[in-house]
Amino acid sequence: RLEAMSGVEDKRPKALKIVVVKVEHLPKVDWGTGKCDAFVEIEFEDEKVKTGTIMKTYDPVFDEEFVFDVGTAVEDVGDIMFTVWDYDASSKNDKVGQVRISQGEVVKMLRHRINHDLPPELAEQTLPVQLKNKKLIGHDKQPTTITLLFSIQESVKRAPRSATKAALKSPGGPAQKKMLEFIVHSVENLPKMDTMGKCDPFVRIHYKGNEYDTNVVKNVYEAFWDTKFGFDASELEDAKFEVMDWNRVSKSDFVGGFTVPKKKLEEVLEKEVGTEVKQSFQLVNKGGDVRGHSGNLCTVTLTIRASYFLEKRLALARSG
Repeated sequence: RLEAMSGVEDKRPKALKIVVVKVEHLPKVDWGTGKCDAFVEIEFEDEKVKTGTIMKTYDPVFDEEFVFDVGTAVEDVGDIMFTVWDYDASSKNDKVGQVRISQGEVVKMLRHRINHDLPPELAEQTLPVQLKNKKLIGHDKQPTTITLLFSIQESVKRAPRSATKAALKSPGGPAQKKMLEFIVHSVENLPKMDTMGKCDPFVRIHYKGNEYDTNVVKNVYEAFWDTKFGFDASELEDAKFEVMDWNRVSKSDFVGGFTVPKKKLEEVLEKEVGTEVKQSFQLVNKGGDVRGHSGNLCTVTLTIRASYFLEKRLALARSG
């Protein structure tokens, strides 16, 4: 039967087991002493854990297991972020690259039954590591990859991970309302805005009468954020995005902008939770395309995603 293959009818509290198997084809990070002193950090929901550190390696094998309690609210989880770091004993650790497994992919795994094998494409995954939205290339000119194993087991807590989450959706009750999420990834090919430098960009979102800002990145022609903004999905309207050049002593300068129409947002939210659309948008200023210092079109890369509503994920409006 279908329910023998799927965990939809399996109401027992669940946990997600992740095995960090290995990372391959790392770049040379420690120019003075050797290769890379690698460890992997995992962020999932409110937890952050890490592997041990393997010194002076390009291909560390970890085989370390981590179990994350999810409970019964399997539809309400977030992304999983894997970050590969280079350990430094005397200064701040260096970020080597990241891999993000989207909410939709996590939910797909958690819908399966406890202690049943996941489909091969979910159970073992070898994924490209990225840095600033580009594939990371190792010392040997090969793409850097991380290999992970996933399985579903019964929660050791035998209770929902969050009573609040469990209360959001009750069997036979009304459908849980959705949340609209924007993930602002990057801007590329910025124009020169500052006399003594390049550009100090940040992205500002105008939505439902409020403004929401990313952090400022100083003196660059391309910037990377991966910053999430969550909104109540009721009464949708057009979302306006502006790229601004920050100024210390005067008003920030407008670089360019674009609009994501209400219809586009409706198309994403009409689909199942976890659906996401990643797209690059060209900046426009005074009716014309914005071109960067190199002459190429200036673009912002953005993901639009449908997720279940959780108050803690709501974006905070800019004040002042």
